[in-house]
Amino acid sequence: MKEKILEIIATANIGGGSKHLLYLLKEFPYDRYEPIVICSDDGPLVSDLKNLNIQVELIDIFKYKLGFKLISIFQDFIRKNRVKYVHLHGTRSGYFGGLAAQTENAKSIYTAHVLSFNKLGNPIKKLIFNRIERKIIKMVDKVITVAYVDRDIIINKKFAGPEKIVTINNGVDLDYYSKNGTNLDLKKSFNIPERNIVITMVARFVPQKGINYFIDTIPQVIKAHPNTTFLLVGDGFLFEKMKHYAERLKISKHVKFLGIRQDIKKILSFTDIFLLTSLWEGLPLTLLEAMSMSIPVISSEVNGTSELIKNGTNGYLIQPKDIKSFVDKLNYLIENPIFRNLMGENGRKIAEERYGIDLMIKKTYDLYYKVFR
Repeated sequence: MKEKILEIIATANIGGGSKHLLYLLKEFPYDRYEPIVICSDDGPLVSDLKNLNIQVELIDIFKYKLGFKLISIFQDFIRKNRVKYVHLHGTRSGYFGGLAAQTENAKSIYTAHVLSFNKLGNPIKKLIFNRIERKIIKMVDKVITVAYVDRDIIINKKFAGPEKIVTINNGVDLDYYSKNGTNLDLKKSFNIPERNIVITMVARFVPQKGINYFIDTIPQVIKAHPNTTFLLVGDGFLFEKMKHYAERLKISKHVKFLGIRQDIKKILSFTDIFLLTSLWEGLPLTLLEAMSMSIPVISSEVNGTSELIKNGTNGYLIQPKDIKSFVDKLNYLIENPIFRNLMGENGRKIAEERYGIDLMIKKTYDLYYKVFR
């Protein structure tokens, strides 16, 4: 009889965590385990999982503000479904799901997609998240970090010794995300002139992603290069606020808010520069997807981004919120197409060398076989 593995993730919305989980479940070792997923019904992951015939339990994990009700919900589910193993994705799932797994004697693995105490801002909140992450790491059996810098942070903070932590870089499907032509029909359907340079960001509309800083670059870039179009792909509770912000800056005709899309590869096919203005990150899958599509990348220098981008080789690293430096590098790449293309090619080589999806999947399931037995 196959043992059940419960995968808990807070959101099914577009984002690195949900894509990461979907990659894993597509290649799941069904001969040994049976997967069950708990997630919120707020994005495309739900339909993707149902297409894979995977049991999905829909729980609005963010509905419970304090979260303690979640512990009993998770406990009941683990008990009723006789779950022995739990894989936790993200801080909120990690904390409340970890407590439930611990009390029900289920073995658990925690993937720290983003360490929550890396958030910029309120020092009291940073202290609280610091304690939450420490608690999660203490109570689970193994911790996966997606970036080596996060592994070092955990060890230096003495949350755990190196024997408890496994670093497994995010991976990307290099066969799927590869440059094999430009989808000019789609570009035209967005009313983007064929000659226009396209600058794209794929992200959830949440504070972490610093969407406002992406928008802040637009007035200065179009002043020097009016034939430039900016694309924002994704959704979230800040979506309308950011649209209104662009309207106030009087740049609406230069930026398109595309919402959640299922054709991101096609959009990347005519993207000239990928820009990520996040305030904190793990190891962003969106950067990996852009690199795989031979697109030069400009990103905030936060956590794992420094592992993906070799400054001046496949892109540029900029300090968070430094609009002037973002604009300078965007203008430079717009004005130097030969160098832009070379950086894109270098990004593809880096992705091929270190970030293939097969390696991520193998390392993750090797860990399953060691812990979940």
